[in-house]
Amino acid sequence: WGAPEAGDEPAPKRSRGAAKAAAWAPALTHKAHGQAVTGLAAAPGDRLWSCSWDRGVKVWDATAMEPRFNGTAQVALTCLARPPAEGPDVAATGAHDGAVFVWDARCRPASGVARGFRAHKHQSVSAVRWGGAASSLASCAQDGRVCLWDMRGASTTPVHVLAPPGLSKCLALAAAGDALFVGGDAPQVHRFEGAA
Repeated sequence: WGAPEAGDEPAPKRSRGAAKAAAWAPALTHKAHGQAVTGLAAAPGDRLWSCSWDRGVKVWDATAMEPRFNGTAQVALTCLARPPAEGPDVAATGAHDGAVFVWDARCRPASGVARGFRAHKHQSVSAVRWGGAASSLASCAQDGRVCLWDMRGASTTPVHVLAPPGLSKCLALAAAGDALFVGGDAPQVHRFEGAA
């Protein structure tokens, strides 16, 4: 990301701001969607996933910014995540109406949705995160709940629903090993063991 090496001298004060601005200037700007971009995730093979309020999910050639896959949901998409150990063709998105979709770019572009889930009481999904393998997925939403999904079976019902104490809205998720971290509209972070 261009951080200076240890021991590098900072630029003189007069030119420091200009040097920082030049170092962080975009190499490419591309109109990727019709509305706000709400999720991005890099994938192997120089791929980039994106989703948007325009209901679209896309996979791009990250260098040329040419679309390789276009999928469309029925509602605005709010977040996106890719599994850490999976190939470049799978991602999950959360939606404004509480739905969670798993996309497979190897499917026909007209759909692309491999699976859809609904357990968030029609409240916007704030974050989706994969566990250590592509077999577990977590979602959190403005309804204050965290849903854990098992991707190995055909069920669209969550295997666990967590309600972190003191949160009326769940806004952030992080997974590390067998731990799942949840944050929301309160100043606490909750750690759940064995959940991810």
